[in-house]
Amino acid sequence: MLNRQFYQLLFLSMIVGAIAGLLMALFEFCFQHSQDFILQTIPKLIEPKYPFITPYWALIVAPLGGLLVGISVHLWGDIPIGFESSLSQIAQRGRVEYQGMLAIFFQGLIALSFGGAVGPEGPFSYLTSGIGSWFSDRIKANPEKTATLTIAGLSGMLGPYFKSPFGSTLIMLEQPHKQEHQTYIMLLIPSVLAAISALCVFRLLVGLLYANDYRFPSYEGAVLLQVPNGLLVGITIGLWLKYVKGTLTHRVEYLFTPLKNRKILRGFLGGLGLGILAMITPYALGSGEGDTANLVRSATQLGAPMVFVIAFIKLLANVICMACGYKGGNFFPILFSCVSLAMAMSLILPFLPASIAASSAMVAGLTVITKTPIAVVILLSGVIPANLTPIVAIAAIASYITISTNINESA
Repeated sequence: MLNRQFYQLLFLSMIVGAIAGLLMALFEFCFQHSQDFILQTIPKLIEPKYPFITPYWALIVAPLGGLLVGISVHLWGDIPIGFESSLSQIAQRGRVEYQGMLAIFFQGLIALSFGGAVGPEGPFSYLTSGIGSWFSDRIKANPEKTATLTIAGLSGMLGPYFKSPFGSTLIMLEQPHKQEHQTYIMLLIPSVLAAISALCVFRLLVGLLYANDYRFPSYEGAVLLQVPNGLLVGITIGLWLKYVKGTLTHRVEYLFTPLKNRKILRGFLGGLGLGILAMITPYALGSGEGDTANLVRSATQLGAPMVFVIAFIKLLANVICMACGYKGGNFFPILFSCVSLAMAMSLILPFLPASIAASSAMVAGLTVITKTPIAVVILLSGVIPANLTPIVAIAAIASYITISTNINESA
């Protein structure tokens, strides 16, 4: 029977979620405005007087951003962040060490403002889970409650992006954690309330949800006939991330290993590499969540070869940034790469509709990252056409099985 302490835990979870949503909204406001100023406003201001500079602006800004990333890591430390890092800390210690929250806030802001090919969910994962542990220390919570509030804070991280607090919570609960003895409901309800609280605060302060950027074309044909296509896309995405991204990650990390202790030079070279890739396609810059829908709309004009090149370049840009100390995540760059690859497939294969390709790739890509196919289907139900749910579920399972030969392999 639920007691008074459980209801108190629910209330505390809502507070943690609200604080997490507030922190995310503040970060989002700062990074969106600073990125727009650096990548859009400044080039427009200098173009009338220096028109020869603007075509090469990315080649100037990206190395500068990499240099600042390297300096910030050198001064404030190279703190591990990201979804998997937070989950690992919770699993091992039942909490997240939050002492570096301020440093991560500014390091992530620098990385994203200068067009780093990383996602904001990297710093968000650390900040929101850190808020849960920080708040627990403030109220002198016991270890069990601390772990629950830390998970609750982290569960609120994905809700604002996809307008699905239940899906983001299930991702948390499908992961290993320290509280095996707790009942499912003791984690589920606090996490859902925290996610809803974070979603409400974020929407109130920011206004525009990321879900608006992930609207794919509807499909009006016979859905069940598209099951083989969902299977095809799921397997392809699994292989793409397991082997192509896996190989790129291994090679790039090996290349930059000698610079592990030379963080400033490493950051600068990473920014230079990003700038060179941006000269091939501007899609190399940024996390990709705001560009995905635009790419789906313009894929036909770009053509299959160019869309495939964009998919590869985005993947490479993310790998370079992650290897060079950029404080960000890989969720959104990888999702962009997967959708790009699927759109290239759709242009080549006449039997693969664009809506099926994009939706299946989105779900399959996130499944490979999180290793939680059920939660991912629920999480993305708000941005995927409802009638495509059976198809994307097949894609999720197919991608999961494809990478399950080595389930601990980093995606």
